[in-house]
Amino acid sequence: MIKIKAKNHISQNLSSTTLFSFTYTLDFLLDNLEHGFYVNHIYEKLPFRKIGYIVPMRCFCDIPLGMIKTHLVWYGNYGLGIKRKYARSHGVCPVWYIHSDSREMKSLISRKNLDGLKSNSFLPYFKQFYGNQKNYEGITQKIKFYDEREWRYIPKEIKAEVLLDKTESEIEAIRKNKNGNKILRMPIPLNEVEYIIVNDSKDLKILLPALKRLASKNQDVSYELLVSKILTSKQIQKDF
Repeated sequence: MIKIKAKNHISQNLSSTTLFSFTYTLDFLLDNLEHGFYVNHIYEKLPFRKIGYIVPMRCFCDIPLGMIKTHLVWYGNYGLGIKRKYARSHGVCPVWYIHSDSREMKSLISRKNLDGLKSNSFLPYFKQFYGNQKNYEGITQKIKFYDEREWRYIPKEIKAEVLLDKTESEIEAIRKNKNGNKILRMPIPLNEVEYIIVNDSKDLKILLPALKRLASKNQDVSYELLVSKILTSKQIQKDF
């Protein structure tokens, strides 16, 4: 009878040492590779009345590749995976999932006085456990956000703006105005990139020359190493 020692037991990974961020075009992916992650003003609805906040952020998910298929469908088939250790060194943190029965949140929110919420330094990391989400194709659906294991990059010295009783069109106008004022980036050295995900092999015609150009300007990573990090969404959907 063969005995297997407990230390050799292999369990299913529920998280990853890589954080992924997705987009829906190859152009956006290449822009992020060359200039760093674009930080977009996002409106985050809270599970209380018509209360939410807007803040510039870059979102990541802490999901192993084998569990990421639904994420690709919802957020786009182009993405970068970066080392979690590097992300943490730049202040990237997990969000705090909340729901309408969260006692801590109820104590911060009052219809007449939102000062407690506005002054809370953790506000940019509050995320609904479950709620509506619009994907990159404009389709709205109920999402259990908790399954996304979201992490966020919030630029330093940036405060969230609380919004109350705003219509969807008003929120979108505020968001577009803020995004048009200043372009914020999260730096991403090429040697911190673990995965480069494109939709399919047709994208390689544009991606490979771009990687060669980027590698020629960077002494920390070779073109061959960058190429070895490429995966396609088709591969992930089929083989993982």
